[in-house]
Amino acid sequence: MTLLASPVLSEVSPAPPPTSASGPVDPAAMPLERVEAELCTLAGQIAAATSRFLVLLADFDAREGWGGWGVHSCAHWLSWRCGLDLRTAHEHVRVARALRELPKVSAAFGQGRVS
Repeated sequence: MTLLASPVLSEVSPAPPPTSASGPVDPAAMPLERVEAELCTLAGQIAAATSRFLVLLADFDAREGWGGWGVHSCAHWLSWRCGLDLRTAHEHVRVARALRELPKVSAAFGQGRVS
């Protein structure tokens, strides 16, 4: 688990990426400080989204939502339905289960403070 520098994340506004009439602005046209700020913001958002994914996965696994599909395990279902490599799926299920027992870590993960 990687600790993200929370002072950087708290200083960065979660503003959407700069856009023009033709779509997102090319990063090469942005000031380097803005590129850095957007990277830090996105890292926090990815961590928070991953946390939510794992919370949902833990619940799905605990309720055996995968059981009616004729697959061997939640990891097999995750690999099949979400397109993850089976080894990666096993890791996600393992972490999802572990986070249920670690509420402080889970809360920090959900806030994007750890990844």
